Amino acid sequence: MKKHLQKIIIGCLICAPMMVNAQWGTLGTIGRTTPSTITGIGVGTFPSVPSLEAKLHVSSFYLASNSATNGKLFRTDGDQSVLNQWQLFTGTTATLSTEKFNISIPANDSSVTVKATISDLILEDNKNKIYLSQIVAMQQRIEILEQKLADFEVLEEQIKSFQSQIKATHTP
Repeated sequence: MKKHLQKIIIGCLICAPMMVNAQWGTLGTIGRTTPSTITGIGVGTFPSVPSLEAKLHVSSFYLASNSATNGKLFRTDGDQSVLNQWQLFTGTTATLSTEKFNISIPANDSSVTVKATISDLILEDNKNKIYLSQIVAMQQRIEILEQKLADFEVLEEQIKSFQSQIKATHTP
């Protein structure tokens, strides 16, 4: 029994580094633990350091096929009792960075907030670009037009009432 347990432990120790290497790229400076030497983190077996195209690059092309997760490249799970958010910061240094954008889900809520924190939020596809400020301005104009329409309908009713009164006083 003791020899069998030793074999299992030795097998696990031998396989442990292989499991880690299958999960994270260790090519060149990728995967090192000294922050000043890490150029990027690749999830998958990238063929070379230059093949990384971002500081965190997930590529399903460099991972084993798994029908349950194919096409599902990124997921985060969070505690619903607290604010969950993804944030984008930029700046000249890490300490001088400021938040520019975030996506959040409030605590105990199912609504999603997309927020530009410094400037206008722009929605753009390959043909069109619209600024959130334009949508807000359009909504304000619609509210003004709705109020004018309501005022017009009141005036229309008053005119009909006056016309009825005039007909009643001028009828022989």
